[in-house]
Amino acid sequence: EGHTVHATAEEAQAETEQMLNVYADFCRDVLNMPVIKGRKTESDKFAGAVATYAIEALMHDGKALQAGTSHYFGDGFTKAFDITFADKNNQLKNPHQTSWGMSTRIIGGVIMAISGFDPFRAYGAMIEGAFGNARHIGDFMEYAMVLCLCGLACVLAARVGIFNVGGEGQLLLGGIFACQVGIWMQGKPMPLVIACAALAAMAVGAAYALIPGVLKVKVKVNEVITTIMLNTIAAYLCAFLAKGPWKNANSNLIAATEQLDVRYWFSSIIPSSKLSTAIFAAAMMTFLVWYVMQKTSKGFEMKLTGQNPRFARFSGLKTDRMVIICMMISGAMCGLVGMFRVYGAEHLYKDSISKDYYFEGLMVAMIAQYKPLPVIGLSIFFAILKIGADGMQSVGVPNQIYQIIQTIVIFFMAAESGITAAMRVRSQKKKAKLAAEARLNGGAEHE
Repeated sequence: EGHTVHATAEEAQAETEQMLNVYADFCRDVLNMPVIKGRKTESDKFAGAVATYAIEALMHDGKALQAGTSHYFGDGFTKAFDITFADKNNQLKNPHQTSWGMSTRIIGGVIMAISGFDPFRAYGAMIEGAFGNARHIGDFMEYAMVLCLCGLACVLAARVGIFNVGGEGQLLLGGIFACQVGIWMQGKPMPLVIACAALAAMAVGAAYALIPGVLKVKVKVNEVITTIMLNTIAAYLCAFLAKGPWKNANSNLIAATEQLDVRYWFSSIIPSSKLSTAIFAAAMMTFLVWYVMQKTSKGFEMKLTGQNPRFARFSGLKTDRMVIICMMISGAMCGLVGMFRVYGAEHLYKDSISKDYYFEGLMVAMIAQYKPLPVIGLSIFFAILKIGADGMQSVGVPNQIYQIIQTIVIFFMAAESGITAAMRVRSQKKKAKLAAEARLNGGAEHE
């Protein structure tokens, strides 16, 4: 193809290892092929060249790989990397996954027991608090929806290698602008108002996320710093608008906009709860994000951009543009969450539309290791803890136990790699010791 690989032996090995991992994920998730097992070739220069050619071939027509790798790579590729396709019923799994969920519940129970509370009664009250009646179930589902969308917005940006910490500000701006559109368009047909409000929420969220995205790509400014600063600016701007130009005429509301017309409220699914028909839009968004990231070549390009941007650029991907677009989509999703909160739960803008919801969603994304499906499950888990914590107060357990359990979960997930590595080393030492003892015993018997 006329390309030249400029890399040391170590760099070539690293590039090849990275390519094989991403290639295996692509074949498993996008092409629905079995897991690929392989090893590096002993020829480093050839490995780098084959890695480059492999990625270019994948970008050309990945679906043709279902017919076999020889169409693109020939026997040289399969021999160089010793590639084999595992049985679909024998997918490779991580044997060292930590059962942090059970460990968390056990430690939480021990803490409650030491504090003088009955852990079984407390956990029973937590479940009762989350599922005891229809209102609690609705509030639990609405909170899980918010966590899931915020977590997926973070995952979307993280997949291309940018860390969107500014979702809280994007959420607030999306909420207040969507609310004000509904006030300005009062009297217009509901579908038109909802559509314009959604577009306004997405536009302002995307525009606000564009700032740190461009600064990151063009001048290499750390996005964590810029997004945190922009969160503060957004919070103060929204407070100014809610207390000033867009303030509610009701003097009892210090910082709030006018209330939306009842015609524009999302329909309530469970009366007296915060759950609204916004959950159906959220479900569609969740499915779309998962499908694009896990089942399309565009998701593969995103993953390649995040894991190895230099290799992605060499493969012909426009990595800078992809980072900016994904950051803007992440911001647009956060803006929509703000709109869902206003039109579905609060019906006006006030500070309480978000109680650091994005940061909790960000935590969910981090614990889920930036994978879409685990984000969904963890959102439900933390929603049960959050809503159920109020039920624990009925048996005298302070709801701060939720924060303790949440912190324990973070600890276990942060320490998981270190714990599994230590367990692996210990297992290898034990096997080596047993093998040495077996050889010594065998030698003694022989003598």
